Amino acid sequence: MKLYIYVLAVLTTLGCSGQVDGVYDLHEGVYKGGGVSSDDPASGAVDADVCVSQGQAAVTGSLLGSAFSAKDAIEIFDSTENEYTLEIADYASACSFGTGAHAGSSVISIVYKNTELTSMAYDVANTAGLSVSYIEYDATCKALKTEAAVSGSVTFGKADKCGAQGTLDLMFGTDHVTASFTASVCSLSGAAPACH
Repeated sequence: MKLYIYVLAVLTTLGCSGQVDGVYDLHEGVYKGGGVSSDDPASGAVDADVCVSQGQAAVTGSLLGSAFSAKDAIEIFDSTENEYTLEIADYASACSFGTGAHAGSSVISIVYKNTELTSMAYDVANTAGLSVSYIEYDATCKALKTEAAVSGSVTFGKADKCGAQGTLDLMFGTDHVTASFTASVCSLSGAAPACH
């Protein structure tokens, strides 16, 4: 069974009270590197009182000719695939949609296949296992339009059990997009994906 752990991006001062720079291995649930957290780093548990559940992200630039108005962002860790997926969404409460898509929505999807998320800049063109794409879904949650990032970077400045803070600066064809986010964990059951 796949274990999905969602991380909502939050641009507030709330979240984990101890910020960690270094490596957080979500698969093992342990810190590797510098920093201190207010939670027990080895427990792997998510405390809803410590980790904020509502997310935000700030995105500038246009994608496929349209401005992107970010309302939320979730990070999913699939333990069976050792894969992180961060989706910056144009709709709020993305965690409530589970692993499914939202009809008529758009997302910027960052996929990183690795058990460790490290505080560093990842070059999208030269990092094995990293891909970034923009996806527009139709009313039946099928991908209507997609555009892949061809150059630029995704930078993580903090990674811990409450999430990951960072920025991105990417080229999608001729579209230049920048964004910032601060991630906070939200755990959900591994329900089957559905269109909402």
